Amino acid sequence: MSVPADHPLPTYTARVAAISTILSKHLPLDGLVRNNQLANPLAPYPSLTAAWGPDASAPATLTLSLHPVDDFAEEVELLRSTAGDVGYEVPCREPGTYALVQKDPAAVWAVAVGCEVRLSHNGMDPATLVEPALDVAISVGWTDFVDDTR
Repeated sequence: MSVPADHPLPTYTARVAAISTILSKHLPLDGLVRNNQLANPLAPYPSLTAAWGPDASAPATLTLSLHPVDDFAEEVELLRSTAGDVGYEVPCREPGTYALVQKDPAAVWAVAVGCEVRLSHNGMDPATLVEPALDVAISVGWTDFVDDTR
């Protein structure tokens, strides 16, 4: 996805701030602080990870990962084949979007606009995470970014 020139998100900090703003429209983030140590724990593969918990050293309550997707149909098929009995598809309103809810461990995968978002929140029904995950995928999407956390 290319980010519009009037809304660039060139750094990890800018991207996570935009993601946090989107998530706060859908989920309770009060009392949570970002507590992951690495912007991309999968380097050299392109990925962005963010996690929030009650404090900087506590286990994450909310986790998000985002990575680019080259082939929408191929990614959807991969998710379907790996979900098996522990997941189910959720109908999406927007064409070119896909969402899969996994029951255990509870998470949602959303694919849209050339990226995939995985979102999980301890203590929440993963079906409630579909809209925020799709919103992040559509609104933020994937672009390379500068890791300004180091």
